[in-house]
Amino acid sequence: MGVGHLRSTIIGQALANLYEKTGYTVIKDNHLGDWGTQFGKLLLAYKQWGNEQKIAENPIAELKDLYVKFHDLAKENPQMEDDARALFVKLENGDSELTALWKRFRELSIIDFEKMYKRLGISFDLYVGESFFIKDAENAVVDCLAKGACKIDEETGAVVVDSDENMPSFLLRKQDGSTLYMSRDLAAMKFRSEVLNPESILYVVGSEQGLNFKQLFALAEKTGYLPSSTKAKHIDFGMITVEGKKMSTRKGTLIELEDLLKQSVEKSREILSQKNPTLTQQELDEISEIVGVGAILYNDLHQSRTKNISFDWDRMLDLEGGSAAYLQYTYVRIQSILRKLTDVYPGEMKVLDENEISFEAKSEFSLAKKLMIFPQVIAKAQKTDSPHDLCVYLEELTLIFNSFYNEVSIIRTEDVKLRNSRVMLGSATANVIRNGLALLNIRVPEKM
Repeated sequence: MGVGHLRSTIIGQALANLYEKTGYTVIKDNHLGDWGTQFGKLLLAYKQWGNEQKIAENPIAELKDLYVKFHDLAKENPQMEDDARALFVKLENGDSELTALWKRFRELSIIDFEKMYKRLGISFDLYVGESFFIKDAENAVVDCLAKGACKIDEETGAVVVDSDENMPSFLLRKQDGSTLYMSRDLAAMKFRSEVLNPESILYVVGSEQGLNFKQLFALAEKTGYLPSSTKAKHIDFGMITVEGKKMSTRKGTLIELEDLLKQSVEKSREILSQKNPTLTQQELDEISEIVGVGAILYNDLHQSRTKNISFDWDRMLDLEGGSAAYLQYTYVRIQSILRKLTDVYPGEMKVLDENEISFEAKSEFSLAKKLMIFPQVIAKAQKTDSPHDLCVYLEELTLIFNSFYNEVSIIRTEDVKLRNSRVMLGSATANVIRNGLALLNIRVPEKM
């Protein structure tokens, strides 16, 4: 799986967590792009240059290399594009040999995806990809024609939806009779509305597909596939760039997610071994994984999803601020403080009733007020589909806690009620950091 596929998965999981936390029942569908002309290209490449031994040893890397090779050679030989389209038409018409190969490639891809999803703590309820809607897509085209929502172009025979004052015209079926993303997306919309009956459908897809979704939603409303009781939203996001350029599978500029994770975990290990040389090898392995994976997830989620993002390792693993590592370190620090207090004051640590809680310092009141608004922050992040609002809050909370900790000495507080009040503030801060990061799908270690 390439890093370019990462954003929709990370943002989608965070949004699912936020919606579930605010009371929604969420169905997570990994809508695989498992159908289309790109498979004609891959099948052609496999039939011409495929090496079964290499595919058996490293299936995804080899299939990606075949796809890249096709595009490199097609620049010099445009006929290859026509041959690939013809091969896809054969696949869509049910050719048994091509169908068997397609199923194999799809299964290999899903196995590879699930390895990464497990490592990232991401799960799906459904894998209903484009291929599920092949027949339904053709039925949707016929239905659109019957309802006057589209027409057959007299010159080419393609099915077209006319332009209007708000958006340009677009194809619904090619002149060779094969379906398109749009016709399959329309069929998927009908399926989701009728079978799942959702209040909302969130499409977590890159910003470059904005026009496509405007056209889809407008056509779905016109045909009755999107009822007034269901709200469809395009949750757009910017690109992941390398040296300011978009990554591309076909150009061979895609960074593999497995390589990125490996690099992040290794960098985390280097920092942790320097900061805490007393960690055992097992502790170092476990904590490096938590910190390394968290760094990648937080790097995506902590800024507005509509912005393009790049990878800055110094910033991603900065223990001083603006990173998951900073939040994780603060959580670990608080837990360490609480353990020390338990040792110093055995039997004196207890949860106070409301009328027993007392504060003296200004920073205590600031921290208490910030903790109180955590539920509202969650509600706002869900309502605006903006996980980064939660990240901003957690960073602000951590800054306020550090100010509080620098201003007062909990361990030297003699008054028992005041000391326990301050302990409750620390404990509540740790709980909010842990629960907030969990909504972002990020774990916290107990040591760092």
